[in-house]
Amino acid sequence: MRRYFFLFFLAVSIQYSQAQTNPVWHKLRVGGDTVKLHLDDFAELNIPATTRFIKAVELEIQLPDEFVNSRVNLAVSIYQIDALSQDLPGNSSRIAWEVLPPERHFYVDIPLVRQADLKASVDTAVLKEPAQFPLAIAIRPLEKSTSLLPELDFKIRARWVDTNLGGLEILCPGLNPDLRKELKILVNGHRELTEGILFFPPGIYDVTLKLPGYKTKTWTTVVSSAKVTQLTSIMQEDPPRVAFEAPKGTQVYLDGKLVPPSAWKSLTTSKGIHTIQFVIGGYQVTDNFEITRGGLHKISLLLQIGFQEE
Repeated sequence: MRRYFFLFFLAVSIQYSQAQTNPVWHKLRVGGDTVKLHLDDFAELNIPATTRFIKAVELEIQLPDEFVNSRVNLAVSIYQIDALSQDLPGNSSRIAWEVLPPERHFYVDIPLVRQADLKASVDTAVLKEPAQFPLAIAIRPLEKSTSLLPELDFKIRARWVDTNLGGLEILCPGLNPDLRKELKILVNGHRELTEGILFFPPGIYDVTLKLPGYKTKTWTTVVSSAKVTQLTSIMQEDPPRVAFEAPKGTQVYLDGKLVPPSAWKSLTTSKGIHTIQFVIGGYQVTDNFEITRGGLHKISLLLQIGFQEE
């Protein structure tokens, strides 16, 4: 059975202090040559600003035999850096780190799109959110340095993951930002983010839009590689309706008109301020309420029994 986990933050400080005042920086290019990294070094990883339709970048770290056969604890750290800054990456800029297992290879997947659905495993860690490039990668021991550490070097290379994605953009003209946040987007039955471009492998997808008080919309659409497919939906609001809940024998008046029990489950009305009145026995309760959107609104009369000792 494989264990699954994500990269996470821990309140643990790395005790190793850099031996070099000016560590060596290496340029790591996706799809380029393997970089040899020592414990005092950094590898800078950047991608073109125009990169789209790619799910992730995967780092492959080849671990030396000396480390695999030793009891040294090492961690790979990933830092968010400023390409124009001369400062060395520190804990404040570290976005993730992971303890390296005693294996020959270890992988780190860095998503480039939201909800990339990357799978973590014993030898693969996954960042939860897309990173902002450039990044710096370093390998550091968790304990104080030993005579073995300066001799260790690691080979790192980067590659693209799923380079043929297509985009799907849902446009809802006339829908205000607050309602847009309530919009539920389902693609093949799975809920997706409500804003921005969604990325999927090329194929045919069923798209459903749901919003309380509005009619549900459903399409079947095709997502093509390296293209953004736009779906435009004018969400149609349902007429406002009210439902009533009250004890048997209660008389219900809406805006002064008696509502028969047969209409209690759904009565079409209008937006705006309304007056509701419940009459039961010799008692009556009157209140106002406002309807601001379509769909079904329930109005209930709740009776409570009070008990007090004197």
